[in-house]
Amino acid sequence: MHQLVKYIGFFFTAGKGSIIARHAGFAADLYNNCLKSSKHSTNRTAERIRKQVCRSGEVIEVTDYGAGTRKKLSANRPVSKIMRQTAINRKSGQVLAALAAYFKPKLLIELGTGPGISTMYLAGGNPSASIITIEGSREIARLAERNFVKAGYQNIVLREGRFSEILPAVLSVPGHPLMVFIDGDHRENSLLENISMLSSSIQDDSIIIIDDIHLSQEMERAWKKIIAMPEVRLSIDLFRLGLLFFREEMQKQHLMLKI
Repeated sequence: MHQLVKYIGFFFTAGKGSIIARHAGFAADLYNNCLKSSKHSTNRTAERIRKQVCRSGEVIEVTDYGAGTRKKLSANRPVSKIMRQTAINRKSGQVLAALAAYFKPKLLIELGTGPGISTMYLAGGNPSASIITIEGSREIARLAERNFVKAGYQNIVLREGRFSEILPAVLSVPGHPLMVFIDGDHRENSLLENISMLSSSIQDDSIIIIDDIHLSQEMERAWKKIIAMPEVRLSIDLFRLGLLFFREEMQKQHLMLKI
């Protein structure tokens, strides 16, 4: 119900991309040359694997370190449910692929692998990038690894463990510009902690993408605190995804866009 109410408000208040498109500057270029065409960035391999897993009868035992989904799930879960309830949807995956292709980051970090659909969209968008994805649940990590093997991607490294334990070492890996996709622990304090850990590695051309920014009141509070940070120069609300940019030459701006 929370998300439905928020979406109705978003639908009537968010700007149309065509308005942004008529202006000059970073946001207009991003819309015209990336977001507007993101619907053409479908990863057929990822969608094929999504369908295969959704038809599977396999059940695995899952250890959760955080609020990673919209619904409370039992420890023993069918992989089909994990895919349907935790994997990123096609539209958001298309945006991830388009962003990875447009900015061509050398290093991509993902917090919250899940079954690996979002990881594959990122890998397909920029096959030359090094992708490090972190997953807290051992069994879900194994599921994602099997999916990566099926997909044949060679540029994905999966690290298993808590974000707070793994991320500092991952951030020591050289490689910029940096793009980070956060889709793990959907709690206010955890999201703010993740942003804090990333802050020392953020550069002018870094990009952070946050999933489910309107999932709950907690996530919305965290999102509002994050976009108010002075180092965030441009924030874009796409309803499900939130985009953060840090280019010092830009005046601080927040956009709500329908694409």
